[in-house]
Amino acid sequence: MQGGGVGFLITNLIFFAIFVALFYFLLIRPERKRRQEHQRFLQNLKVGDKVVTSAGILGTVEKIEEHYVVLRCEGTTKCKILKEHVIGYQPEYAVKKGESS
Repeated sequence: MQGGGVGFLITNLIFFAIFVALFYFLLIRPERKRRQEHQRFLQNLKVGDKVVTSAGILGTVEKIEEHYVVLRCEGTTKCKILKEHVIGYQPEYAVKKGESS
């Protein structure tokens, strides 16, 4: 009966290792990849790009600062938005730029 404790411990360690590996490959790794792609997108952002924000605001980039982006929304309306909240190009603009693939 004494030998059963060691086998139980090894089995638990194996299940724990499998759980940690699944957690890493299903949650941590994809999120890190998305974050890196978003950082690459923000680094390649240029004046004149038509973008959409996380709040659903559509606009054209007027000015890029270190932490902020100034968007021309409609007519002469301008919005100063945190750069990290710009999530992507407007759908029809992305097709023109060839980013849809």
